[in-house]
Amino acid sequence: MNIKFKENFFWWLMVALFLIAISMWSAVFAAGGNLLKVYFLDIGQGDAAFVELPNKYQILIDGGPGREVINQLAAIMPFYDRSIDLIVATHPQADHISGLVEVLKRYQVGEVMMSNAEGKIEDFVELKKLSAGKVVTPVAGRVYDLQGGASLKVLWPKAGLDFGGLADVNEASIVLQLGYGSQDFLFTGDLGTITEPEVSWSDIEVLKVAHHGSRYATSREFLGKTRPEIAVISVAKNNSYGHPTPETLGGLKDVGAEVWQTAISGTVAIFSDGERSWVKK
Repeated sequence: MNIKFKENFFWWLMVALFLIAISMWSAVFAAGGNLLKVYFLDIGQGDAAFVELPNKYQILIDGGPGREVINQLAAIMPFYDRSIDLIVATHPQADHISGLVEVLKRYQVGEVMMSNAEGKIEDFVELKKLSAGKVVTPVAGRVYDLQGGASLKVLWPKAGLDFGGLADVNEASIVLQLGYGSQDFLFTGDLGTITEPEVSWSDIEVLKVAHHGSRYATSREFLGKTRPEIAVISVAKNNSYGHPTPETLGGLKDVGAEVWQTAISGTVAIFSDGERSWVKK
């Protein structure tokens, strides 16, 4: 084999491999092009959920207690993707918002949804500084059209709520219902049984269980109204709170929900084509 032939052979080989790679990736994107993808991230004792719509609109709901959210995002987002359209800080507690500080430093963020509930922790003060000019205030009943058959509805807090009068900031948690086709995902923050009766609930398919499976949230009355088919509990293994509690697990079992825990399964990925939703194993 002469040198000229070798050069031509390897050049055509590289072209062929490039075309094969393009074909393969095109097939992958085509296969998943109509899917809503929701990842309940394994970030320890806290909450963080990453949502990607079929049109590539991305939402991060909470960021957990530390920097682990950065590692988790790197595992599911392409290395070249350095932007997130919407970040939601459900309420000002460290196990939900501390990781968002690092996300805002490393990613280009379009908007940040947070309520007027105040927090005294240092990370919340920093979060507010980094979010300046990007803040969207949630109001119950408002619906955001995310295009392509997807929408985001705010269920809580209601307008005019006196956050200063709340004994527990968990009750100020932003509650969102993400709809795609006939499928609904409910993100509850740490909302407890005190406030549950004040919210207008409807049947859903996927539930992010409130307050990591605490006994003070996810009442049987709430479950009777929402009837989730899949429930995800974001929780750390052997945590000191005893989460999730037998009361919550029992209620979920009674409504026939398929229960997943990040402490057991790691990051839980749920995909939906708008007609059904399933856990990607």
